[in-house]
Amino acid sequence: MGLDTTPEIIWFISMTLVSLAALRWGGGAERVVAVANLAAWLASRVTFDALGVGAHQWGVLLVDIGFLAVLLVAAARADRTWILFAASFQLLGVVIHVTTMVDPQIRALTYMRGLVIWSYLILVSMAVGTWLEHRRRRRQRP
Repeated sequence: MGLDTTPEIIWFISMTLVSLAALRWGGGAERVVAVANLAAWLASRVTFDALGVGAHQWGVLLVDIGFLAVLLVAAARADRTWILFAASFQLLGVVIHVTTMVDPQIRALTYMRGLVIWSYLILVSMAVGTWLEHRRRRRQRP
C-alpha cells in the first residue's frame, strides 16, 4: 500500500507540507488539527479495503467521523474561523460516504472525486488559518 499514482503523490506532498507548516508556524489549534490530519490520513490508508473499492469503506468512514469530531472540538475551543470551514468540508466528506451507502447509484468515481475536492479544501483552510495565525503572532511581538 504505497503511493502508487501521481495524484496520491501530489496529495501526500501537499498534505505533508501544509501540516508541517501548521506545526511550525501555527498556534495550538493549528498544531492539533495538523496532527489529527496526518493521523487521519495514515488511519485511512490502514483501514481502506483495496479489495472492496466498490463496496462501503466502513473503516475510512469511521476515521472521517473521528477527524470531524476533532475539528468540531477544536472549533468549539479555539477562536479560529478557518476550523469552521475545515469542519464543514469534512462534514461534506462524511455525507458523501453516507450517500454512497444509501444510494447505490452513486458511482465510486463520484465518491472518490468528492472526497478529493473536500480534502483539498480542508488543506486550503488549514494553510490560510496557519498563515493568519502566524501573521497575528508576528504582529504581537514587540
